Amino acid sequence: MLLAIYALGMAAPLIVLALFWDRFSLGKSRWLRPRILTIGRWENSWLMIVSGILSILIGIFLFLTDGTASLGGVLTIGDQFATEAWVLDMSSLVTNLGFGIAAIVVLGLIALAYAARNRRTRRERVPQREE
Repeated sequence: MLLAIYALGMAAPLIVLALFWDRFSLGKSRWLRPRILTIGRWENSWLMIVSGILSILIGIFLFLTDGTASLGGVLTIGDQFATEAWVLDMSSLVTNLGFGIAAIVVLGLIALAYAARNRRTRRERVPQREE
């Protein structure tokens, strides 16, 4: 179940993005095209320059903090243990079968909503015959 939740959490934003991408024709948007910076014979997009600078800064941060091992946490060890114990107690109240049924119901409702939306858009696209 944990792996299914993890996979859903990784895939859900991509699915939502794909739905919006087609619906609003985001691939044709001008603001998504990279702006090019040219200095002499060298040229690169602003996106690549900013991401390169961020990568360098993250590398410096990781180097200075021993891979974040020397950073303190938000919670103390005791608070972390208490929080984990509470989450474990709460999660033991829900069985795997109950969670599976709830997940199937939610996915079924999403599929029904998607099918209804597709049916509605198909009707809007088909021109009405005049008699």
